[in-house]
Amino acid sequence: MIKMRHFIAVVRLAAILTAASTGLASATTSSLLAMAPAGTLTYDVMRQGERIGVHTMSFDRMGDELTVRTETNVDFTAYVVFNITWTHQSVEVWSDNGLKEFTSFTNEDGRERQVHAQRNGDHLIVNSTGGKREFPADLLPGTLWHPETVTQRQVLDPIKGRLRRVNIADQGLEQIEVEGRKVNAHHYAMRGELTRDFWYDQDGTIVKVEFPITDGSEVTLLLR
Repeated sequence: MIKMRHFIAVVRLAAILTAASTGLASATTSSLLAMAPAGTLTYDVMRQGERIGVHTMSFDRMGDELTVRTETNVDFTAYVVFNITWTHQSVEVWSDNGLKEFTSFTNEDGRERQVHAQRNGDHLIVNSTGGKREFPADLLPGTLWHPETVTQRQVLDPIKGRLRRVNIADQGLEQIEVEGRKVNAHHYAMRGELTRDFWYDQDGTIVKVEFPITDGSEVTLLLR
């Protein structure tokens, strides 16, 4: 018998699933407000050439704050027998001092996970379904869009609220296909406790993300 939880793990889009924008190596929050995309970015979620869902990220500025909202909805049909749904929503609030607050809710075919992180002085206090943790205040959520993501050695797991140690290597420029057109994109490879490959276009917008799943295939996010 096929285990439902196995397939949930297969399509866990960790805050990748949350992928959207800039890949510059360093930025203050003021420049971050200027560089972050305006409006909403939409990605198709693909597996083995089949579209299995949609991933969106919206960026809203109000005064000195930037709010980033992410939503992912996936319907994963396994062996044409089980239809598994996976949904994820998160909200990031940034100010001139960095991340103020992060919240997320994930439903893995009925299994719910929640994360709430809030900055308190030099610490980020994280309450999640797995318990309470305390991390450095400058820890970035592993949602990939932040300009300094490519310099990080650890990120916050946006689904489980845990610290994930990573190494990110610059793979150079590559030409990839997006919506039938060729795009010159900068490739970065994240390895360690999270595995992600992601490509930024010349404007610093993520145009593609790939990561392996437990059946040996890959899930891809492609910008529309």
